[in-house]
Amino acid sequence: MEIATLEMGTDAFPQPPYVDEEGPLMDVFCQDQIRIPPQLPNILKQFAKAAIRTQPRDLDVWGEAYFRAMADGLAPPVKESLEYPLLESKDGLTVGLLRVLDRQLKDHIVTLEKARGKWAALCLETRAFNEIVEIAHFREGENIDWKKILAVLCTSLGTNLTDTMRIICQVLTEQKEGGDAVVPYVVWWELYLFLARLDGTIPAKQLQEVNDFLVRRAHAKFCLIGPTDFLHVDCPPLY
Repeated sequence: MEIATLEMGTDAFPQPPYVDEEGPLMDVFCQDQIRIPPQLPNILKQFAKAAIRTQPRDLDVWGEAYFRAMADGLAPPVKESLEYPLLESKDGLTVGLLRVLDRQLKDHIVTLEKARGKWAALCLETRAFNEIVEIAHFREGENIDWKKILAVLCTSLGTNLTDTMRIICQVLTEQKEGGDAVVPYVVWWELYLFLARLDGTIPAKQLQEVNDFLVRRAHAKFCLIGPTDFLHVDCPPLY
């Protein structure tokens, strides 16, 4: 029985085209013809350092989001520093990741879809995002102040309303790590009042007492407030 054979010349497997910086296409026959952009080593170095700081659960997903943000001139999903000790929720959320989200969406009016996309780029499960924000009754397609979404996300790390407000301060502060995590009082009060109303059990009189006490503290600190203020022994309970 004759066995048919297929003879293949060099044209059967054409070499991929190579685009020279100076214009014409040419075939690559050896590695010496491959030009490596001089910026590539530094790009890879910065990527590696960002990955070490951020510690993403899925490097492929996170890497795609990282390079897409860099190409678009946007803030990449990168932590400012390595978190240690790492204190995270059961879904993997940390203060550092919340700071990343805030840096990307700060002062924006966003939809849940956009916030969910940034969340997913950090390798966090969308199921967890949906469960957390459900308590605020946000609607899909609705334009929402990012700070309110952030406040609700902080509840997954806080053990109670007071602890949640402490975490909000840690996320929003512009102070260096180790100092009192102060934020503008108007921002703190807006988010506290928002979460207190979601809770629905805090009397209006108690809210007024909290405001009266903390306003006096804030006036003495250039209208800033931090955990040392609302954790003060004389401060009325937040909840």
